Amino acid sequence: MSKSILNELIYRIILAINRLEAITKSPDIDLAVDTWTRLLDRILRMQSVPFSGEPLSGIQIMGILETRTLDFKNLIMISVNEGIMPAVTASSSFIPFSLRQAFGLPSLNHQESIYAYHFYRLLHRAENVTFVFNSNPEGLRSGERSRFLQQMYYEPSSRPESMNLSFEIKNPVTIGNRIERTPDHNRKLHLRFPEGDKNRPLSPSAINIWLSCRMKFYYQYVNGLSEPKKVMTEIDPAMLGSMVHAAIKNLYEDFIGKTVDADTINGFSEDRQALSDLIRKSINEVLKREKESFAAINEMMVREVLFNYISRILEIDRSSAPFKIVSIEKPYTFRHAFETGTGRHEVMAGGKIDRVDQKDGITRIIDYKTGKTADSIIYLADLFKDDREKDADAWLQTLFYCEAYLSEVPGVKTRPSVYKIRKIPGEEVTDKLILSGTFIEDYSSIRQEFVENLGSVIKIIFSNNEPFIMTELRSKKCIYCPFSVLCGR
Repeated sequence: MSKSILNELIYRIILAINRLEAITKSPDIDLAVDTWTRLLDRILRMQSVPFSGEPLSGIQIMGILETRTLDFKNLIMISVNEGIMPAVTASSSFIPFSLRQAFGLPSLNHQESIYAYHFYRLLHRAENVTFVFNSNPEGLRSGERSRFLQQMYYEPSSRPESMNLSFEIKNPVTIGNRIERTPDHNRKLHLRFPEGDKNRPLSPSAINIWLSCRMKFYYQYVNGLSEPKKVMTEIDPAMLGSMVHAAIKNLYEDFIGKTVDADTINGFSEDRQALSDLIRKSINEVLKREKESFAAINEMMVREVLFNYISRILEIDRSSAPFKIVSIEKPYTFRHAFETGTGRHEVMAGGKIDRVDQKDGITRIIDYKTGKTADSIIYLADLFKDDREKDADAWLQTLFYCEAYLSEVPGVKTRPSVYKIRKIPGEEVTDKLILSGTFIEDYSSIRQEFVENLGSVIKIIFSNNEPFIMTELRSKKCIYCPFSVLCGR
């Protein structure tokens, strides 16, 4: 990029910042940083940088409207993508489209006609024409060629020749479908999950990742790799789940050690304004906002989804009321000893339980799930199968938390409970675990079998001989995996 073009770009950016600063300088307008950034981004996207050149020498760079009454022998037309050619933008007018069309005023159709005329007029006397378009879909751009260019492919007299210049950069050498275990791998694992350290326990999420794809476990827990942090412009499903947890925590945290009855829950449900304020507070916590800002359209939609999710949780709680809340988002851990080829080892295991409550002498270990969750499990051993699907994760996690809670509070009757928030509560939806067609009312009835299976998996994770293998379910797991590029998939 030449220095003159760079200076022109900087000049245009400074003009945009000064314009925005002049608009928002009023003391009556208090914008958050996120809102100010969005406005600046919108203004910069509308900016154009003019090119200057000598009309009688060299290559002339001009816009489509600047080519009026001019003929060219050699023509290179860039960005011939739908949405750019024709570049149709809504008029900054309060007159709606129907009235503009009825009274013969310029409309979007009129703009399309103007662009179509200039496009085909340029081709009238040109001898060599090259069209360039971007086939890579990005954001709201679909990567489609312009309708004008698409039309030419169906005209025998002017059918253009196509050439695809896209390329993909790949590592010429892949790691293969498996990596053999080495002593260094185990050393890193023991450093990642040190013995007796409650602050760095082996979590159920780590075990679920191992059972889902060992190679993903290798990247994340052996090598300590994580998904690159990026500026979040939209709320993804994982963030939506965090917002649900934050909202329920804020709703019930003042009731820890107290009994919640149906009247209390009805009060929550009927006060829509209080729930809306709670949702707004929870969103700000997850997004780490220091003050309020104007909500974008996608955030307004997320607020509505959160309102429905929280209403469903309250509906489930109403059917279980009264109950006493024991803890919310509190960590529980337990020690697990196992044998490997290098001797006896011990690992701390556990995590934060979403909610623990008591009703009729039963302690419920509750986990909220906004994702897909299996309605039932045929055999307990199915939770520990290698390369299994993700819908069993919630039940393994909840049973894992039951073991952690009983290790710290022995002698109580516990029941695993998963709130499947995506499903509308009803008779066909239950928060109980259905195992082999039977409702599990007491974790102790399956505790021994669960601990044995869990111990076998933990022993395999820290084994000296178990390799790290890629999943076979590529279409279901690899498409959204942040490490798929490293695997060459």
